[in-house]
Amino acid sequence: MKQTSSDATTTRTVSLMPRTLLVVCWLLATIGMVFVAATNFPAPGWDMNVYRNAIHSVQIGHDPWADGVAVQKAHIAYTRTHPYEMPPFTYVYSPITLPLLQLLARIPEHPLKIAYWALFILANIITMVVLLRTCLEQKSFRDFRASSDPHQFESTLFWYLAPASVFFAGLLYTSVELSGNLAYILYAMMLATAMLGWRRNVWSPFYLAVVLAACFKAPMLTLLALPVFTTKTQWRAATLTGALGLTLFFLPSRLWPAQFHHYLEAVSLQFSINHDFGDGLASIIGNLLFYLGKPYELASLLVYALYASAVLLTLYVLSRCYLRGDFPLHRWLPVLLCGIILLNPRIKEYDVAPITLPMAIIAWRVLGRGITSLRTGFECLLLFVTLSAVATCSPIAWKPTECFLLLGIFALGASDLLQISATKTAPPLRPSGDPFDELRDELYAAPRYEPSGELEPVAR
Repeated sequence: MKQTSSDATTTRTVSLMPRTLLVVCWLLATIGMVFVAATNFPAPGWDMNVYRNAIHSVQIGHDPWADGVAVQKAHIAYTRTHPYEMPPFTYVYSPITLPLLQLLARIPEHPLKIAYWALFILANIITMVVLLRTCLEQKSFRDFRASSDPHQFESTLFWYLAPASVFFAGLLYTSVELSGNLAYILYAMMLATAMLGWRRNVWSPFYLAVVLAACFKAPMLTLLALPVFTTKTQWRAATLTGALGLTLFFLPSRLWPAQFHHYLEAVSLQFSINHDFGDGLASIIGNLLFYLGKPYELASLLVYALYASAVLLTLYVLSRCYLRGDFPLHRWLPVLLCGIILLNPRIKEYDVAPITLPMAIIAWRVLGRGITSLRTGFECLLLFVTLSAVATCSPIAWKPTECFLLLGIFALGASDLLQISATKTAPPLRPSGDPFDELRDELYAAPRYEPSGELEPVAR
C-alpha cells in the first residue's frame, strides 16, 4: 500500500515529538536555574569569589593563604560580640596550585569570570551526557527517541529528567550548583576521560585528569577506583597515579614551606569556624560529638575506617562479578559511583551532585522491579519529595538525611547486583550428565500441530 503525503507528514511529526519535548525540558530547567539564581541568597558564585580573592592576593604580591588566615582570625574576634555572623570562605586548596594562580593573575578579571562560568555550564552538561550514555542501556539519542519498547522506557525517562538534576545534589534539593565550585569541572573532566577508557581502553587522559583534580582536592584520588573495578589490567597504573597524587600534595612543603604552613592553618581554622565536617557517616558522627563537647577525631577516624572497609570490600566483590560477565557496565556503574563517593573522607554537596542521576537510576531499577512504570515513578517521586522536605526543614537536617539516603541507595544497588550475579551463577535445575537430556531437548524443540493449521515450536 502506497504511503500518502499526509501519512508521511504525520510520521515525521510523531518522530519529532520526543526530540522537541526533550528540548523543552532542558529549556525549562535553564529558565528555572536562572530564576533560582536571581532569587537566591547569597548571590551566585560564592565559591568563585574565593578563587577571585586568591588571584587578587597573588596580583598584589601577597600570600593568598596568609590573607585567608588573617580574614578567619578577624572573623573569630568579631563573632565574640556578633555570634550569628556568616563565616567567611577562604582559599583552602594546596599551594601546588600557586603557579596556576600566578598565571590567572595575568588575565583581566571580567573575561576570566565569563570564561569560568561558560566552562562551568559546559562541565555540567558533559557530566549529565556522560552519565546518561554510560549508566543507561540505550546510549544514543537516536535509540532513545523513536521506540515503544518497554525496556527503553527507563532511558526515555532519564533523558527527559536529566536537566532537573541541576536543582538537586544526591536527590535532595539544594542551591549548591550556584556556588560555582571547581568540583563540578573536575568531576566532568574525570568522567569524560573515564568514558574514553571504557570505550577505547585509553586510560592515560583519565589518570592525568585525576592527578590534576587531586592538586585541588586530594580526596578525589578515590576516583582511581573506576578503572581498577571495571578493568583487569589497570591496578599498577592506578597505584602509581595515586602515589603521584599524594606526592604532589606534600611537595609544596618543600617548595613553598611558608605557604604550606599557612595553608594547613587555614584548613584548621576553616573547620573550627564553620564546623562543616561533610556529609559522610564519619563526618556526621564527628559533628555530633563536636556539638556534645566530646573528642571526635579518633571516633571519626574509626567510623570511617570501618564503613570504608565495608564499602571497599563490597565494591571488590561486585567488581569480580562484573568482570566475570554477570551484569553489564550500565548496571554496575551507578553502584560503583555511589561507592566511590562514599570512600571520600569528607563528602560535600558538590561531591554527591554528580551522582544524582546514578542514585535515581538505582532507585528506579530496585523499587520498580515487578511494578508498573507509572506506579514506580509515583512512588519514587513521593519518596524523594518527602526526603527533600525533611532535609530542608532545618539547617542541620540536610547532611544526615543525605548521608543515610546515599548509604541506603548504595546498599539497595549492591544487593540488587548480588541477586543478579546469584541467578547467573546458580546451578542448573536438572542434574548434569543426564543421558536423556539430548533426546528431551529434541522433543521439546519439535513443532506441534495447532488448530489454526500453522506449525509453531513449543516454548520451553
